[in-house]
This record gives sequence, C-alpha cells and structure tokens, in this order.
Amino acid sequence: MNKILITSITALAALAFAAGTVLAAGGNDAPELDVLLIPAGQERVDEIGVEMRLEAPQAKAGEALLRMPVRLVGVPTAAYAPAQVKVHDDEGMLSLTAVDEAPTSSGVYRNYLADRDTAGDVRVSYSTPPRAVDSGTRNGPLFDIRRQNGGIMGAGVYFMLLPAADEQDWKITLDWDFSKAPAGTRGAWSLGEGRRAVTRSASTLQFTYYAVGNIKSADSDPEADFNMYWLADLPFDSSLLASRIVRLFETMAEFFEKPDESYRVFIRSNPHRGGGGTGFYNSFAFAFGTDQKMEKEGPLMLLAHEIAHNWTRFNAGEEHAETAWYSEGTAEYNKLFMAFRAGLLPREELLDELNSMAEKYYSNPWLNASSKEAGENYWLDSRAQRVPYGRGFMYLVSTDARLRKATEGGESVQDLMLEVSKRQDAGEKIGNERWQELLAARMGDRASDDFRAMAAGETIVPPDNALQPCFEVYKTAIAPFELGFDRMHLDLVTSLEEQSNARRAGLEEGDRIVSLTPLEALYDDESAMMEMVVSRNGSEHSIRYLPRGEEVKAWQWRNNDDVPDERCGF
Repeated sequence: MNKILITSITALAALAFAAGTVLAAGGNDAPELDVLLIPAGQERVDEIGVEMRLEAPQAKAGEALLRMPVRLVGVPTAAYAPAQVKVHDDEGMLSLTAVDEAPTSSGVYRNYLADRDTAGDVRVSYSTPPRAVDSGTRNGPLFDIRRQNGGIMGAGVYFMLLPAADEQDWKITLDWDFSKAPAGTRGAWSLGEGRRAVTRSASTLQFTYYAVGNIKSADSDPEADFNMYWLADLPFDSSLLASRIVRLFETMAEFFEKPDESYRVFIRSNPHRGGGGTGFYNSFAFAFGTDQKMEKEGPLMLLAHEIAHNWTRFNAGEEHAETAWYSEGTAEYNKLFMAFRAGLLPREELLDELNSMAEKYYSNPWLNASSKEAGENYWLDSRAQRVPYGRGFMYLVSTDARLRKATEGGESVQDLMLEVSKRQDAGEKIGNERWQELLAARMGDRASDDFRAMAAGETIVPPDNALQPCFEVYKTAIAPFELGFDRMHLDLVTSLEEQSNARRAGLEEGDRIVSLTPLEALYDDESAMMEMVVSRNGSEHSIRYLPRGEEVKAWQWRNNDDVPDERCGF
C-alpha cells in the first residue's frame, strides 16, 4: 500500500490549539458576520478579495478590532499592512494601526487597532494574490493559498482577516461573487458550495479550506454530503478514490449513528518534491509532490484518518497536548479497523499497516517523553508531533485487549468511543479524567494505572491477547527510518543531524538536492539505500547511505492463518 509522505498537523484540534482558539457551536443571540469572496482575474484567478460586515462590534479606540496570524507553524500569511485594509462604519472611514503580539512556539498574531470607537456595523474589505512558491518552499502545513491550473486553493488562515472578538460565536454567512472572475469559475468551501450559513466561532473561516477556479469534483451535486475537489491533474483514479472514501465515510457515520454528517476533501499539487496533509473543520487538504508515484486508488489511509476525526475528540477543553492521544490515536485506530470492516483493507494490508504503526511508535526518539513534553516540542520537531498518533494507537490496542478480557468479550474500545460520542452529544464534557472513570467501571484500578503510564511516556507493550485471534503479538528489533535532515524540505538540505548516516556519508547543510530516492521506496525496506545527487558550490556530488538508525526493541504482529476473517472481531 502506498505510503504517502504527510505532514503531521492533521486534526482541527491541533490547528485550533496552534491558534489559541476553539471552534464552538453558538446560540441565536450571536452577532452577524457576512463574508463575500470575490475572485478576480482575466485568463486566470489572480487574486481573491474579501468584503465583510461585522454587526455592531462596539470596539473602543485603541482596542483590537481585527486579527490574523503573521506566521503560523512556519507558514507566512498575507499579513496585511493597515493601508491594505479599508474599514468604515456608520460615521465614515476608520484608520487602523497594526500591533504584533509576542511570538509563541506556534507563531505570531497581528492585531489591528481602530483609531476611534466604532459606530454601528463595521465593513471591511481587502484582497491578496496567491503566495509565490518554488522548489525551496516548505511542504506544509497546507495553509497558504497557491495557484493551481488557473485557479487558487488554500486555507482561510492565510488570507482571512477576522474580528478580534473570537471568544464569541457569530452568525456567519459566506457567499461568492464571480463577476470579476474568468467565465466558468466555481467556488467551494469546507462547508459546501454557494451561499452557506453557520453559527460558530469566527476562526471557523480561518481553519477551513477554499478552492476557486475551474474546479473539478467527484460529485456534481453541490449538496452532496461528501465531495472531493481539485484543480490540477491527479496522479490517481479520482472516481475510484471517491467511491472508496464514500464507502468508508458511510461505514464510520453508521457506526457513530450520525448518517447526516458531511465531509469534503481538497487536493492540490506541489511544484516541488514531497506531499503533505492538513486537517480542517469537516474537511481535509492534501498535496502531492513532483516526485510522488501513487497507486491508482489514491491515499485511502491518509483520508481515512482525517475523516475519523469527525467523531473522535474530547470536548472538556483540556490542553491539546494532553488529549491528542485520543483525537489522533482513535483516528489511527478507526481508519484501519473501519476500512477492514468496510471491505477496503484486506487482512494482509491491515497487518502491514498495524506493523508500520508499531514500528513508527517504537522508533520515535520522543517515545518516552511525557505527553506534555512532546506537546511543547510539536512545532520544533516533526517527530514530536507524531507521538500522540503512535502512542494513542498502541494504548487503544492494549486497552481493547484488556477491556475485552474484563468484559468476557462483551465490549470493545470502539464501543467505548461510541459511548463517549453519545455522551458528548447529550451535553456531557468528557476529557482524560472522565475517560478513566468510564474505563474503571469496566476494568477496575488498572484503567488509571495504564492511562498514567501512557501519559508519562512509559513504553507500551501490548498484551498477549491484543488483536487475537487473527493476529498474534511477538517481540522483535527494528532499525528505525532516519532520513537525517528535514523531510519538509526535499529540495534543500536543512536541519542536518550531525550524528546521522546522511552526515557521515558527506551530506552538508545547505546542499541543493538534484535527485533522491523517493522516500516511499525506503520506508518498508530496511536494506534500501538512499541515493542522492546534490549541488554544492557549483558542482554535483553523489551521496549514498542507509537511512536507518540504531536498532530498538519493538513488538509486532503476525497472521494466524487458520483463523478466518469473520472471526477477527475488529
């Protein structure tokens, strides 16, 4: 199965955490926020304009009226200067002053202060061209808006300047005006096409995705519950991927008893090596690079993880780093076993995916960091970002085995996920403490002991009965994949690790990469060599090395051939 390289900001919870905002459903007394998107250009979409109306914000002179990031987790934004933004209210034009907040580990935000008290509704207008990118641009996250085959695709976080009062809900109405755009231009948003209304935090407009231009889609019906959008030619069968994702989406929605959920996927191409993926509200965006060869069915597992986020996250408002094990671990768990249940992941491929997950967990250098420590380093080391994925998955596999044993096969960890979802829908706040209580009611004190060990970073060893009867667990040793430099820059060597095989082979910081073995070809073969050609000081050099680190202890699974699929119980 294709192992597409992805970046690891793949859940809305992570994005909201980075921005310091939380998306929330709102009430009927929320003020109105009207947004009109105006793509413009002759032969192609050259810019996207925004006109907004804020209902009576009542901002005081010198207070922040508007706000947007300048840079977020390594990605620069449009970061408008005050002169680029036109603002007026019932008394006329308003003058803005920009003041940047102190930098945090995730980025920098800019506040726009009004020169006087606002009177009545405030109207704001601004526009931006897509970001200029080249072979040296960092792969992700997929925040920036980029040109795509005459159109534009990207996230609101790049170009949306929004009300600073984001702790409240707004009655948001979003619409499109194509009068200045080329004929045939179409617009799509994470929440659908055409005029859309929703009552939520204003940050919903930033942490959602947009596509405009000669858009292609999997379903011609703009009201479809599931749709997939793209502008560039795809390296896989879009119809096949869409049909498989729809089947998986319906399987998950049925299990969680929410058949009316909606979801949208946006696909774009990178003008450089390496792909990426980023999760947004009710949607996901992924990119493929110039070096990537995909199987005809496309990146099913990547999308399966993101779709699973629709139903699996805590709502108690705890720090993201403390609960990411659940949001990411349950997404990893459900993507595999729901795909198997839907008939989309044969047992042999399920086993490969399980062992790949286990290998990444045991080989992560942040394996024994606490959840809090890993969270503090999310934006400094991409491997720290991966901790909750592997840790959450292995914890859930182990918990499932112990829960089935304690209930004599009566309950699984997926049954508990469903209960959490139902309780949250009924208004109950659930976080780490409540999760332990629900487990303890079934398993006793072992539930809290296991949880504390997991959160502290103790190595998880799956019980002997984990994933029985179809698979059996065994102890082994693995040599972890170790590229030796930043995977987010596959055209330029950055963050070269001094003690890596890459450095020992002669690679140097700043080398321009001319060619290299695709990473997908190296992940599953511990003997495969990295072959690179780099340019340095006007000459080319060949580099060859084994992209592996020192062996580590690990636990894997093997197939019980005598047990038929229908007895697996996944």
